[in-house]
Amino acid sequence: MPKEKTAPANPSKGKKRHRRNEGEIRRILDDIQALVAGGTPLMKALKSKKIQYTNYYNWTKRFGKAGSDAIGKTIAGAAKSLRGRGKRAAKVHDVQDTLRAMQHNRAERAKLANAAKRLDAEFDNLVAKVKNSPAI
Repeated sequence: MPKEKTAPANPSKGKKRHRRNEGEIRRILDDIQALVAGGTPLMKALKSKKIQYTNYYNWTKRFGKAGSDAIGKTIAGAAKSLRGRGKRAAKVHDVQDTLRAMQHNRAERAKLANAAKRLDAEFDNLVAKVKNSPAI
């Protein structure tokens, strides 16, 4: 007699799926960023917080890096972990310079975007004046 097929047991083995709210995610990202800034490799920091890399990646895409100065903390952590390592330490300085240049470029891009908006508004005002003025 053929054996009757039954539904497989719950694959999660009794663990209920937990969806974290935004506050919890931001706290976890802050904790991970602090560990990384202190010289802990990212994967070890994720393991200590019991977070999968895919979740971390998606959260950073969604919420950004933890804190407004996350890049500065990362630079400091990288420099601290690579002190006295010769060529690798020189690479850290290159990375630091690149990240600082990126931050500067973002600030300049924001200034230019504001200037462009202002000029567009001024142009629209001039066009409206020309349309409303009597023909010569």
